Amino acid sequence: METKTTLEMRTASHSKLISVSAVTITGLYITVSILWILFFDQVLLPWFSDSEQLFLYTNAKYLAFSAITALFLYALIQCHSIEIDFIAKKLCTTENENRQMNETTQLELMERELVEEALRSSRTRYQQLFEHMMDGFSYQQIITDESGRPVDFVFLEINCAFEKILNLKQSQVIGQRAGKIFPMIQSSHADLLQLFGTVALTGQDNRFDYYWENTRRWFSIAAYSPQPGYFVTLFEDITKRKEAESKIKIQSEYLRSLNEVTFGLMNRLKLDELLSVIVARATSLLSNSSGSLYLPCDDGLNVKLVAASGAQLAHVGLIHRKDRGLVHQVMSTCAPVVLKDYQRWEQRLDISEFDTARAIVGLPLFADDRVYGVLQVEFYQPGRQFSEEEVEVLNRYARLASIALDNALLYKKSLTEIKERQNVEEKLKHMALHDGLTNLYNRSYFEEELHRLDRRRSGAVGIIICDVDGLKLVNDTLGHATGDQLLINVAEILRQSFRESDVIARIGGDEFAVLLFNASLSIMEKGIDRIRANVKQLNEQSKKSLLSFSSGWALSNTPADSLGNTFKEADANMYRKKLHQSRSNRSAMVKTLIQSMESKDYLTDGHADRLQKLAVKLASALRLPAQTISSIQLLAKFHDLGKVGIPDTLLTKEGKLTETDLTELHRHPEIGYRIAQAAPELLPIADFILKHHEWWDGNGYPFGLAGESIPIECRILSIIDAFDAMTNHRPYRETFSIEKAHAELKRCAGTQFDPVLVDLFISLQPPQ
Repeated sequence: METKTTLEMRTASHSKLISVSAVTITGLYITVSILWILFFDQVLLPWFSDSEQLFLYTNAKYLAFSAITALFLYALIQCHSIEIDFIAKKLCTTENENRQMNETTQLELMERELVEEALRSSRTRYQQLFEHMMDGFSYQQIITDESGRPVDFVFLEINCAFEKILNLKQSQVIGQRAGKIFPMIQSSHADLLQLFGTVALTGQDNRFDYYWENTRRWFSIAAYSPQPGYFVTLFEDITKRKEAESKIKIQSEYLRSLNEVTFGLMNRLKLDELLSVIVARATSLLSNSSGSLYLPCDDGLNVKLVAASGAQLAHVGLIHRKDRGLVHQVMSTCAPVVLKDYQRWEQRLDISEFDTARAIVGLPLFADDRVYGVLQVEFYQPGRQFSEEEVEVLNRYARLASIALDNALLYKKSLTEIKERQNVEEKLKHMALHDGLTNLYNRSYFEEELHRLDRRRSGAVGIIICDVDGLKLVNDTLGHATGDQLLINVAEILRQSFRESDVIARIGGDEFAVLLFNASLSIMEKGIDRIRANVKQLNEQSKKSLLSFSSGWALSNTPADSLGNTFKEADANMYRKKLHQSRSNRSAMVKTLIQSMESKDYLTDGHADRLQKLAVKLASALRLPAQTISSIQLLAKFHDLGKVGIPDTLLTKEGKLTETDLTELHRHPEIGYRIAQAAPELLPIADFILKHHEWWDGNGYPFGLAGESIPIECRILSIIDAFDAMTNHRPYRETFSIEKAHAELKRCAGTQFDPVLVDLFISLQPPQ
């Protein structure tokens, strides 16, 4: 946009040009008019002679002059039109420029108003901030003496926060000297005056903490100088921070002592020792205090004072109820309990040991994620209370003591586990080398010992092999418990018969072996003799003892002899002797079993003799062969041979037998069958012994045979055995008369008994 001066210059130049053009046209018109008047007629009139030509000439002259005049007028009008257009454009341009200038001026005015409003708003905000800021603000002028030393200062401005600090209004402070308001500023607080003076005079900022006794508060003071001789102060109240720092300092001192105390706890791993140390260290944290530690008793109903110090030391071992008192409250809440006056506590225990206790703190001790015990710290001095810091320190100590206690318990548990592991390892090692039943060495150890002696030995080595006779028969008839006891007896006899240095081992189910060091022929013979003597003594002491065994031995005189071959030789000798003695040993065992059977109470009253007579009578009536009658007689005597394997308590039990009892009792036919098979004289009746409890209707045992598939010997025996049992005393029922016994036989005919044989038997037994 062109400036106003340039526009005016251009307008003036243009106007001047138009004016010159108009003057020039006017001058030309005047000149042409004069020349036309002066010379036109003189030049052209001589050419026109008549009046008519003259008339035409005159009209043409006026027309030409009019045309020239019109042309000049047109030129003048065009000049004026151009000037008018130029002036109009100039007016438009000027109007636009004026409008733009007006708009710019209005914007500038609006901006100026906005700035002024912002300044006013900012000044208001800063004034509000100044008035409502949390920190105290003050603006002062320093006053110095002739030597330039600060002696006082004048308050020029303060905010509301500073009013609260001084507890004075602005009107009471502004314009006043500090020495007038606070006379101590020049005495006890002269150091503060010097600090402010240094800031005001040097311009060096300063920040420091200051305690103002008048207000009993701490302030953090920041001072700076906006101009020489003046200074500004900001007061921040830091009283709470200082109090917190003081508490932290006190707690740090407690914690330092606590760390020193608990360091000694962590080195204690023996539980009994640790409990006493926990109490002693706790009371060392607080002067003139006593302590006690309670643990639950094994009965779960009481607690016991296990450790104490101070006034409670004499009462260690005291037991009282767990469901009341301070210990109960601590254990039930799992939290510390503070009693300011124990004597006024409604739940206190009526125990003389606490009659003088005043303030008490009870603290839980945790171990294994439970309250393991309760630590008490007591004051006995009247008026002495536990501060919050002291309770917190004791609580922290209790937590650290709990860790130490947990460690001690873990250590104790670890020791126990280690000991148990060692015991298990020893047991496993023992089991790996020993027989579990007899506790003698096993075959693995025996063979390892043979190999060791083969590699390095001096002197002769003897080997004795012993085999228990009839172990299978004992297991099958009397049960594995009796068989196991038989093996245990053999092991004990071998221990009694040989030296401790000799190796005795169980090398098989019924085989034993003995290694004798520095052996000789006489030593081995004496060992065999001792075995026989001990076996004889055992069998004589117990009439039920079935112990007998075969033995063989061999001797290796030089290290060159293989002990493996020596073992084979001894084993062969044992089997050779076993073959020679097997019949006699088996007969002796069966004889012992028979003697055991005959010793039963119900057999000693003539039961077998009566059965034999009844059997012969019924068999003869049936005209059975003599051999069959002989078998029936033998069966009548030994049919219950298997009952030697049934406990006497079951055989003599009064009342109804249970299902378990019946199952056990029903085993005796099979037991008797196995015994009879082992005795040549009983072998012919072994099958009859097995089937003598079969019923006519098939409901008997063990096979459920029925009718005539049951041997005649068994059918006869079942009738006469039942009749004798009913007509003679039995511990489990009353004695029947013959008529009642006959009626019972008739009732069971066709079910339990052969009906034909029942009728025949009754006919042979006339009523009394």
